[in-house]
Amino acid sequence: MVGSSDAIIGPPAWRAAHGAIPRLLHIFPGFGLGGSQRRFVSLANHFGREFRHLVWPLDGCADAERLLAPGSSCDVLTQVFPKRGLVLSALKAREHLRALKPDVLVTYNWGAIEWAAGNLPRLVRHIHIEDGFGPEEAERQLPRRVWFRRLILNRHSTVVLPSRTLVKVATDRWRINPERLVYLPNGIACDRFGGPPDAALAAAL
Repeated sequence: MVGSSDAIIGPPAWRAAHGAIPRLLHIFPGFGLGGSQRRFVSLANHFGREFRHLVWPLDGCADAERLLAPGSSCDVLTQVFPKRGLVLSALKAREHLRALKPDVLVTYNWGAIEWAAGNLPRLVRHIHIEDGFGPEEAERQLPRRVWFRRLILNRHSTVVLPSRTLVKVATDRWRINPERLVYLPNGIACDRFGGPPDAALAAAL
Protein backbone atom coordinates (compact mmCIF):
# COMPACT_ATOMS: atom_id res chain seq x y z
CA MET A 1 0.00 0.00 0.00
CA VAL A 2 1.41 3.35 -1.00
CA GLY A 3 0.36 6.82 0.15
CA SER A 4 1.44 10.13 -1.33
CA SER A 5 0.84 13.85 -1.51
CA ASP A 6 -1.25 15.68 -4.11
CA ALA A 7 1.79 15.91 -6.38
CA ILE A 8 2.38 13.52 -9.26
CA ILE A 9 2.20 10.14 -7.61
CA GLY A 10 3.23 6.54 -8.13
CA PRO A 11 5.80 4.20 -6.59
CA PRO A 12 9.23 4.77 -8.18
CA ALA A 13 9.58 1.00 -8.68
CA TRP A 14 6.41 0.97 -10.75
CA ARG A 15 7.34 4.03 -12.77
CA ALA A 16 10.74 2.57 -13.61
CA ALA A 17 11.26 0.49 -16.76
CA HIS A 18 10.32 -3.19 -16.43
CA GLY A 19 11.52 -4.53 -19.75
CA ALA A 20 8.75 -6.23 -21.68
CA ILE A 21 6.37 -6.59 -18.70
CA PRO A 22 3.20 -4.61 -19.48
CA ARG A 23 2.30 -2.02 -16.84
CA LEU A 24 -1.42 -1.56 -16.23
CA LEU A 25 -2.91 1.37 -14.33
CA HIS A 26 -6.29 0.42 -12.83
CA ILE A 27 -8.58 3.28 -11.78
CA PHE A 28 -11.35 2.13 -9.43
CA PRO A 29 -13.89 4.45 -7.77
CA GLY A 30 -13.08 2.36 -4.69
CA PHE A 31 -11.17 -0.87 -4.05
CA GLY A 32 -13.59 -2.42 -1.56
CA LEU A 33 -14.75 -6.03 -1.52
CA GLY A 34 -17.09 -5.73 -4.51
CA GLY A 35 -17.53 -7.85 -7.61
CA SER A 36 -15.28 -5.97 -10.03
CA GLN A 37 -12.54 -5.71 -7.40
CA ARG A 38 -12.67 -9.43 -6.65
CA ARG A 39 -12.57 -10.21 -10.37
CA PHE A 40 -9.47 -8.06 -10.76
CA VAL A 41 -7.78 -9.74 -7.80
CA SER A 42 -8.51 -13.19 -9.27
CA LEU A 43 -6.96 -12.20 -12.58
CA ALA A 44 -3.96 -10.48 -10.98
CA ASN A 45 -3.27 -13.51 -8.78
CA HIS A 46 -3.70 -15.89 -11.71
CA PHE A 47 -1.30 -14.11 -14.07
CA GLY A 48 1.23 -13.33 -11.36
CA ARG A 49 4.27 -11.47 -12.64
CA GLU A 50 3.24 -11.53 -16.29
CA PHE A 51 1.82 -8.03 -15.67
CA ARG A 52 2.73 -5.15 -13.39
CA HIS A 53 -0.33 -3.50 -11.81
CA LEU A 54 -0.87 -0.16 -10.14
CA VAL A 55 -4.32 0.14 -8.54
CA TRP A 56 -5.65 3.56 -7.58
CA PRO A 57 -8.95 3.58 -5.65
CA LEU A 58 -10.06 7.19 -6.01
CA ASP A 59 -11.84 7.25 -2.64
CA GLY A 60 -8.83 5.82 -0.79
CA CYS A 61 -10.59 2.56 0.19
CA ALA A 62 -8.26 -0.41 -0.39
CA ASP A 63 -9.96 -3.25 1.53
CA ALA A 64 -9.57 -5.69 -1.38
CA GLU A 65 -5.78 -5.36 -1.22
CA ARG A 66 -5.70 -8.10 1.40
CA LEU A 67 -7.02 -10.57 -1.20
CA LEU A 68 -3.93 -10.15 -3.36
CA ALA A 69 -1.52 -13.09 -3.26
CA PRO A 70 1.76 -12.58 -1.32
CA GLY A 71 4.40 -11.21 -3.63
CA SER A 72 1.80 -10.06 -6.11
CA SER A 73 3.12 -7.75 -8.80
CA CYS A 74 0.65 -5.09 -7.74
CA ASP A 75 0.92 -1.76 -5.91
CA VAL A 76 -2.11 -0.06 -4.38
CA LEU A 77 -2.26 3.69 -3.84
CA THR A 78 -4.20 5.17 -0.93
CA GLN A 79 -4.18 8.82 -1.94
CA VAL A 80 -7.71 10.19 -2.37
CA PHE A 81 -8.26 11.73 -5.80
CA PRO A 82 -10.27 14.89 -5.07
CA LYS A 83 -13.35 15.53 -7.18
CA ARG A 84 -13.04 18.93 -8.84
CA GLY A 85 -15.73 18.66 -11.50
CA LEU A 86 -15.40 16.66 -14.69
CA VAL A 87 -13.18 19.10 -16.57
CA LEU A 88 -10.71 19.89 -13.79
CA SER A 89 -10.58 16.25 -12.69
CA ALA A 90 -9.89 15.15 -16.27
CA LEU A 91 -7.03 17.66 -16.55
CA LYS A 92 -5.52 16.41 -13.28
CA ALA A 93 -5.92 12.80 -14.41
CA ARG A 94 -4.07 13.63 -17.63
CA GLU A 95 -1.25 15.14 -15.57
CA HIS A 96 -0.90 11.88 -13.66
CA LEU A 97 -1.06 9.82 -16.86
CA ARG A 98 1.81 11.81 -18.36
CA ALA A 99 3.90 11.18 -15.25
CA LEU A 100 3.08 7.51 -14.72
CA LYS A 101 3.25 6.48 -18.40
CA PRO A 102 1.35 3.19 -18.12
CA ASP A 103 1.14 0.83 -21.07
CA VAL A 104 -2.61 0.43 -20.55
CA LEU A 105 -5.18 2.48 -18.63
CA VAL A 106 -8.10 0.45 -17.24
CA THR A 107 -11.06 2.37 -15.81
CA TYR A 108 -14.03 0.90 -13.94
CA ASN A 109 -17.57 2.28 -14.10
CA TRP A 110 -18.81 5.86 -14.08
CA GLY A 111 -16.78 6.80 -11.01
CA ALA A 112 -13.57 6.64 -13.06
CA ILE A 113 -14.87 8.35 -16.21
CA GLU A 114 -12.73 11.48 -15.64
CA TRP A 115 -9.66 9.37 -16.37
CA ALA A 116 -11.14 8.23 -19.67
CA ALA A 117 -11.68 11.91 -20.49
CA GLY A 118 -8.16 12.75 -19.31
CA ASN A 119 -6.77 10.34 -21.87
CA LEU A 120 -8.08 12.53 -24.72
CA PRO A 121 -6.26 13.14 -26.99
CA ARG A 122 -4.96 9.61 -26.55
CA LEU A 123 -1.89 9.11 -24.39
CA VAL A 124 -2.18 5.35 -23.76
CA ARG A 125 -4.35 2.43 -24.75
CA HIS A 126 -7.60 2.54 -22.78
CA ILE A 127 -10.00 -0.18 -21.62
CA HIS A 128 -13.20 0.84 -19.83
CA ILE A 129 -15.18 -1.78 -17.87
CA GLU A 130 -18.82 -1.17 -16.97
CA ASP A 131 -20.40 -3.59 -14.50
CA GLY A 132 -23.69 -1.79 -13.88
CA PHE A 133 -25.07 1.37 -12.34
CA GLY A 134 -25.29 3.03 -8.96
CA PRO A 135 -28.60 3.80 -7.22
CA GLU A 136 -28.81 7.18 -8.98
CA GLU A 137 -29.16 5.35 -12.32
CA ALA A 138 -31.06 2.29 -11.14
CA GLU A 139 -34.37 3.45 -12.64
CA ARG A 140 -33.24 5.58 -15.57
CA GLN A 141 -30.09 6.77 -17.32
CA LEU A 142 -29.01 10.31 -16.50
CA PRO A 143 -28.89 12.29 -19.78
CA ARG A 144 -25.67 14.09 -18.88
CA ARG A 145 -23.90 10.78 -18.24
CA VAL A 146 -25.31 9.24 -21.42
CA TRP A 147 -23.89 12.10 -23.51
CA PHE A 148 -20.57 12.05 -21.69
CA ARG A 149 -20.12 8.30 -22.22
CA ARG A 150 -21.10 8.73 -25.86
CA LEU A 151 -18.55 11.47 -26.46
CA ILE A 152 -15.66 10.03 -24.44
CA LEU A 153 -15.86 6.28 -25.01
CA ASN A 154 -16.41 6.49 -28.76
CA ARG A 155 -12.96 7.92 -29.51
CA HIS A 156 -10.42 5.18 -28.90
CA SER A 157 -11.65 3.15 -25.91
CA THR A 158 -12.40 -0.55 -25.74
CA VAL A 159 -15.54 -1.00 -23.61
CA VAL A 160 -15.92 -4.33 -21.79
CA LEU A 161 -19.39 -5.38 -20.62
CA PRO A 162 -20.40 -8.51 -18.64
CA SER A 163 -24.07 -8.76 -19.71
CA ARG A 164 -26.13 -8.57 -22.88
CA THR A 165 -28.34 -5.96 -21.23
CA LEU A 166 -25.34 -3.66 -20.80
CA VAL A 167 -24.28 -4.33 -24.40
CA LYS A 168 -27.75 -3.23 -25.53
CA VAL A 169 -27.57 -0.10 -23.35
CA ALA A 170 -24.12 0.77 -24.70
CA THR A 171 -25.30 0.23 -28.29
CA ASP A 172 -28.77 1.79 -28.17
CA ARG A 173 -28.45 4.52 -25.53
CA TRP A 174 -24.78 5.45 -25.47
CA ARG A 175 -24.43 4.74 -29.20
CA ILE A 176 -20.97 3.29 -28.80
CA ASN A 177 -19.56 1.87 -32.02
CA PRO A 178 -20.20 -1.91 -31.76
CA GLU A 179 -16.63 -2.51 -32.90
CA ARG A 180 -15.47 -0.97 -29.62
CA LEU A 181 -17.62 -3.25 -27.45
CA VAL A 182 -16.46 -6.53 -25.94
CA TYR A 183 -19.04 -8.83 -24.35
CA LEU A 184 -17.20 -10.73 -21.61
CA PRO A 185 -19.65 -12.46 -19.26
CA ASN A 186 -18.70 -13.37 -15.72
CA GLY A 187 -18.42 -17.12 -15.27
CA ILE A 188 -17.77 -19.95 -12.84
CA ALA A 189 -14.64 -22.09 -13.00
CA CYS A 190 -16.52 -25.39 -13.21
CA ASP A 191 -13.38 -27.51 -12.95
CA ARG A 192 -13.07 -26.39 -9.32
CA PHE A 193 -16.14 -28.53 -8.58
CA GLY A 194 -15.20 -31.56 -10.67
CA GLY A 195 -13.39 -33.56 -7.97
CA PRO A 196 -14.79 -35.95 -5.37
CA PRO A 197 -16.67 -34.36 -2.46
CA ASP A 198 -14.78 -33.48 0.70
CA ALA A 199 -16.42 -35.70 3.33
CA ALA A 200 -14.96 -33.74 6.27
CA LEU A 201 -16.17 -30.43 4.86
CA ALA A 202 -19.62 -31.86 4.12
CA ALA A 203 -19.88 -33.12 7.68
CA ALA A 204 -18.81 -29.76 9.09
CA LEU A 205 -21.42 -27.93 7.03
